[in-house]
Amino acid sequence: MLFGLDGVEIGLIIVFMCLFAGILSGFPVAFAIGGAGIISFTIIAALDSSGILIHQAIDTGSDGFQALVNSGVNADTISAFRYPDLPRIAGPVFERGWEVALDRNISFIVNRMNERVLAGASIETLLAVLMFVLMGITLERSKIANDLLTTMARVFGPLPGGLAVSVVVVGAFLAASTGIVGATVVTMGLLSLPTMLKNNYSPEIATGVIAASGTLG
Repeated sequence: MLFGLDGVEIGLIIVFMCLFAGILSGFPVAFAIGGAGIISFTIIAALDSSGILIHQAIDTGSDGFQALVNSGVNADTISAFRYPDLPRIAGPVFERGWEVALDRNISFIVNRMNERVLAGASIETLLAVLMFVLMGITLERSKIANDLLTTMARVFGPLPGGLAVSVVVVGAFLAASTGIVGATVVTMGLLSLPTMLKNNYSPEIATGVIAASGTLG
């Protein structure tokens, strides 16, 4: 074993280091996470193929393992952490090879993409987006949103940027109730953007506050 650690433990360390380096690289988080996954998988697959990573698995054919199973212990719950005295056998991290693991991951990603693209139109949860957009338009046209944000701004009046603080508070509650970031951002944009612009907020600050408040829930 490398450094006296199990192959799975070494793999987790590699994934963490790649993810940490990817986030610190300055790239967007989505690209950093995806790149860290590809790089870490490549490193682990190379080390596993060369025989450097060794995984110590419990020997399911040993008498101790069979005794536990016969005593009523579920075989799926038997692990090296719970029963460290059980006999073990050395094997690769990828039991069937990294090619099979890669094929399974690609199949999972493709299936998820198909579900999102092909079945996206039939997902009932997406109806909430339209309903919240309609709610935002109604509140904006009826001037209720203007009165609401103005009142909230008076509550936070002593603070610098009281209107922006009120937008963040309202956006946090709305995001927590909807659970859909897109619907919250659109609704808060319809509600608060005209009011913030009328109060001499710059478009950059106004849109930034609205976009940030929609992710707080």
